[in-house]
Amino acid sequence: MGVLGRDIVINEALANKLNQTPDGKAFLDKYNKFALIYGGVRVSDALLGLSKSLRSSATVLNDPEVTNLATELSAEAVQTTGLLDNAFLSGWTKERILAQKPRPSVAEYINPTFEAQHLDKFKGKAYRFTMENAINKYGVIGREDGFVFILAEEDALRIVNEAGSDIAKLEKALGLPEGQFQKPLNNPVEPDRLLLLEINSPENLHLRMANGNEKGANEYWIPGGYTPDNLAEAVIDAIPTTRIDLYKKIEIARTK
Repeated sequence: MGVLGRDIVINEALANKLNQTPDGKAFLDKYNKFALIYGGVRVSDALLGLSKSLRSSATVLNDPEVTNLATELSAEAVQTTGLLDNAFLSGWTKERILAQKPRPSVAEYINPTFEAQHLDKFKGKAYRFTMENAINKYGVIGREDGFVFILAEEDALRIVNEAGSDIAKLEKALGLPEGQFQKPLNNPVEPDRLLLLEINSPENLHLRMANGNEKGANEYWIPGGYTPDNLAEAVIDAIPTTRIDLYKKIEIARTK
């Protein structure tokens, strides 16, 4: 069918796979119109819309080829925003980093000045969305490997304001699978609450950039400190739920 960006190619066989899902068909429709959009001012917005559709389709198809394409396109979308300008040391690119398993240490490829400026976004306060039953069950905010992915204050509060009470819209803004929050909220057998956790002084909790080897880093992880949806992210150490001095619960929604 053609080429998107420098290295992203969609052949007929891949197009046939994508045509099996509504999101895949939506992606192909946008893809075919992309040449017209590309002359516009906000190329990054067009790419972001394309990558969202493709990631949704990849989740349904569970096909490695589609997943790899979604990862490439997501990385391309972030790159076009300029958010990763001067992020990598000489000789390093997002493609080189993503090709390595396990991922290399952040210190190997990140520009120290870029890293310092990025982590400044999280100092003072940071945020994380979570279901209350999950943290109560395990007694910890974070993953079993001891990491917690966090969002910058500006991004987290903007998403909440834009989504309002629309949880589906919130999931989409965060790049989460549809139903990740809605399903537990709609379970009357086990009532739950969706929380926005306000984390105090993340800089005192081993604040650092994610390296992509964390349990919470999915197949769409991109090096450079941003999610595929252009949200600034970082990681800190897991927080025991008993340390109420370190966080505050803000209710977003609850089971009715």
